[in-house]
Amino acid sequence: MKRILAAVTVVALCMAFVGCGGIFLSKNDKEKFYVTDPSLHVLEDMDEFGVYEDGKAILTAEEMENGGGFNFGNPYSEYFGGSYTGEPYDFRGRNITTKRGIGIGSTMEEVIEAYPDVACILAPDKTKSTPDNAPYIFDISPAQVEYRIRDYEDEEPYFRIERYETKDGELLSSAGYYDYIYDNDLSRYYVYDHEEEYFKSEWALNFHIKDGVVSMLGISVDLY
Repeated sequence: MKRILAAVTVVALCMAFVGCGGIFLSKNDKEKFYVTDPSLHVLEDMDEFGVYEDGKAILTAEEMENGGGFNFGNPYSEYFGGSYTGEPYDFRGRNITTKRGIGIGSTMEEVIEAYPDVACILAPDKTKSTPDNAPYIFDISPAQVEYRIRDYEDEEPYFRIERYETKDGELLSSAGYYDYIYDNDLSRYYVYDHEEEYFKSEWALNFHIKDGVVSMLGISVDLY
C-alpha cells in the first residue's frame, strides 16, 4: 500500500497531491491532460535525490530511505518524529541544495537552467480550476511550468519531478506511469492501491513557487 509522503511540509503537499500516482485520470483523458515530449527525460542518477552543500552530498538517497524523504524547510531529522529511523542530522543554518544547486530561495529561472529537459508534473491553479478541468499537467519542462504559472495570483504553484522504477528496472516519468498502466491494460485504481506489486520505488523532487522563487522544497521517497 502507498505510504504517506513525509518529505516536505506534509499538510500542504498532501493537499496538493493525492500521492504520486493518485491522479485518477481515465484512459480517455490521456491525450487531453498530458503530452509525452520525447525531448524530456527522467532523472536516472539516484544522486539527484541527495542533499548537497558546496557540491558535496551530506545526505544520500540511501540514507534518506528510513526517514521517508527530506524537507529543506525543516532540515533536521527530529522534524519527522518517530517516523524517522535513520541517522540523526541537523542542517539548520547551512546552505543546502539539490545536486544541481537548487535550494529554497532559488529563482524559477535557476530551476529551468538546472533541469532544462527533465519531465515535470504541475498542480493546477486552484483559483481557476473546476472539477471538469484537468487537475494536473504532465509531462512538461520547467520552462513550460514557468510559462503556465505566470498568471497565478495569490497562489503558491506546486510541481514535481518524479521518478518511478518498475520491477523490471524501467524508469518512468509521471506520464510514463500512466502509459505503463494503460499499455498493460491495468486498473489504475488497483495499481494505486498495490504499487508494491509493480514498482521498486518512487522518488520525487517537490517544488513550491512563490513570486518566481522556490518557497518550499523537498525530496519524497516511497520504497517497496
